[in-house]
Amino acid sequence: MVWLHSKPMKTFYLPKEFRPALKKIWGTPIFGNEEEVGEKYKKFIQEKAFKKIITVGDCCSLTLFSHIKIFDGRIREKK
Repeated sequence: MVWLHSKPMKTFYLPKEFRPALKKIWGTPIFGNEEEVGEKYKKFIQEKAFKKIITVGDCCSLTLFSHIKIFDGRIREKK
């Protein structure tokens, strides 16, 4: 169990047979440097007023607000 923001969080692992389907982009990707992504992300979630937000990837899941965070243990630095 992981503690973050004083609430207990469960850790789930994705079965290997589902991983290929989740490699494609399902949502709206936001690209840019850290500052640009932060500003675009903030504006985007305010405009859309989502009920649940999911971040995918180690870097964005650690730095951006979301209800569900997906980590894969790898950080890719590609343009």
